[in-house]
Amino acid sequence: MRRPGRIILVVGLLAVYTPGFVKITRSYARLQHYRKSIPRLEKANRASKAEIELLENDPLTTERLARQELGLIRPGEWTIRFEEKKREGSAGPGH
Repeated sequence: MRRPGRIILVVGLLAVYTPGFVKITRSYARLQHYRKSIPRLEKANRASKAEIELLENDPLTTERLARQELGLIRPGEWTIRFEEKKREGSAGPGH
């Protein structure tokens, strides 16, 4: 009779503690994932802060972005755009 009682006790303990153990294991895995992400996120954060610093304090950076991203020009400047002439029967560039 002692053996069935022990088996029931072990099965009962497994039933009670297994879900908690699984939760702890999953939480630990997520924690490790987040810890591995920290250096990459810190690097991206430093790059963003440096970009913000340039945008706020460097007029040349602001002008460069205004020209590149928005196509802005200064009064009196001209914009010259070149278009590639398409060749008939060509398969693409260089052909």
